Amino acid sequence: MDRAKAIRDSERAGVERWFPRSPLGQLFDPGDGRMLQVRDDSVPRWRDEAFAVIDDFVAFTERLHFSGIAVVVAVALASFFAISAHHGAWAGVAMGLGMAAVHILGVLRHQQYKRDLAAVRARIRSELAISTPLPAELSARFRQGNRWRTALNWWVGGLVIAIGAVAHFLPPDGFPPLLMLTFLVCVGIAWMLFLLAQREDRDQQAAR
Repeated sequence: MDRAKAIRDSERAGVERWFPRSPLGQLFDPGDGRMLQVRDDSVPRWRDEAFAVIDDFVAFTERLHFSGIAVVVAVALASFFAISAHHGAWAGVAMGLGMAAVHILGVLRHQQYKRDLAAVRARIRSELAISTPLPAELSARFRQGNRWRTALNWWVGGLVIAIGAVAHFLPPDGFPPLLMLTFLVCVGIAWMLFLLAQREDRDQQAAR
């Protein structure tokens, strides 16, 4: 699977949900519970602006992916030389620092990406400041979401916490085979939710 394409398609589908269509015409969801009516010819410009933010983020994740591989290779070489020089204790430190640096950089960039995307949405809302929002009850009828993607995010988050807890509390020699089977089942469920989320995105795009 093309990792970059999967990220780009998922994020773009989220932006597309800002602009649901309705019998009342084209709408914009500013995220505050009230839909705003917009002209059709305004949407491509706003969509392109948000897509540019997404493309920049995807390009960064690709660079970070290769940087992570480079870090792993560098750490492996450093560990080899450390062990050869009878300083094996430094191998674990080097590996921990290298991977922590890559992870922290990725987290910081992801937070910046979310802020940039929120800023685009806020600018669209400010351009529509004179528009009268639809009533909350009517807005809720046309608001779009992806329940499978929400479930996937919760599932993966819970899985990461569970893995961390197991790694912390379970001794290395106490790893039962059943736990590995449970982990594989959990990963399988995550993949199932991911595929269902992708299908939901495609169905929503086809309905536009």
